[in-house]
Amino acid sequence: SLVQAGQLRLRPVILTTVTTALGLTPTAYGIWGGDPFLKPMALTIVWGIICATALTLVVLPCLYAIVDDITVFFSGHATVAKKHEKS
Repeated sequence: SLVQAGQLRLRPVILTTVTTALGLTPTAYGIWGGDPFLKPMALTIVWGIICATALTLVVLPCLYAIVDDITVFFSGHATVAKKHEKS
């Protein structure tokens, strides 16, 4: 289920991150002029959304898988019922 969810949500998450980061980059780095008051806020938002995307797409699913493996190890049964494959 983690792989299927990752495949389903990868494109929308990446597109949202890229468009937001690219849209705020001129403000964050002062390209074509800029307000010195807004630069720190824009930099924080740009790098925060990039790091949050990496955490959401990579780290969080890995943590879910680790917790599931630990639960299976201690309880002896899976937390999610697996679908029966037809052969």
